[in-house]
Amino acid sequence: MRAVLFDFSGTLFQIGTYADRIRAVLGPVDELVMDDILDGLEAGLTDPDVVAAQLGRDVSAKAHRHAFTTWYASAPQLAPVADVLYEQLREPEHWVPYADVAATLSRLVAEGMALGVVSDVGWDLRATFARHGLDGFFSGWVHS
Repeated sequence: MRAVLFDFSGTLFQIGTYADRIRAVLGPVDELVMDDILDGLEAGLTDPDVVAAQLGRDVSAKAHRHAFTTWYASAPQLAPVADVLYEQLREPEHWVPYADVAATLSRLVAEGMALGVVSDVGWDLRATFARHGLDGFFSGWVHS
């Protein structure tokens, strides 16, 4: 093996909690209200419009945005801020690397492996890696 290819979301990084992200947009939210909002998001996953939007989300940046904003808007309290919640996905401070990422990447590089990252997100990931001190593990970046 000469190279390792990682997926960005769910493998190297995880997004901050929905409750934290919602509070970053809406401000202080009572726990009961937050539970209602989160229940609405969960229920939205079975909404036919949300399900239909998810089917093509990986084919383009536009489809990815549409899939997530449709889902966020399925919770009535979040409909007015669906675009703002999507923009959070693009902000490095809302992503957290998994605890073992730096050690894993260090070991692979020490063993001479070339590293790559793929993702279905429609934005450049370099700032997220840089924010967390992980950009030095990759010799080049391709973004389309």
